[in-house]
Amino acid sequence: MSKTKQGEIWISDYDGIKPRPVLILSDQAIVADIDEVIAKVTSQKARNDIFDVEIDWKSAGLSKPSIVRVNKLYTVEQNFVKL
Repeated sequence: MSKTKQGEIWISDYDGIKPRPVLILSDQAIVADIDEVIAKVTSQKARNDIFDVEIDWKSAGLSKPSIVRVNKLYTVEQNFVKL
């Protein structure tokens, strides 16, 4: 099982369509090791609302400018999250 850290960008196929970047929100010191709480990361243009947060996409290892949609949260099994 991979060890994630809160605030890291990982890849997840949470939607069953294709692997996508996600922001790890869960703190493994608090949450059980079998689930992750994640937020959707997208390269779609921000919608100018309080739920779209810009991130430093280059240091996160992403290939284009991206935002985190903090209103798009998911709880997934840890095996759906890959580095």
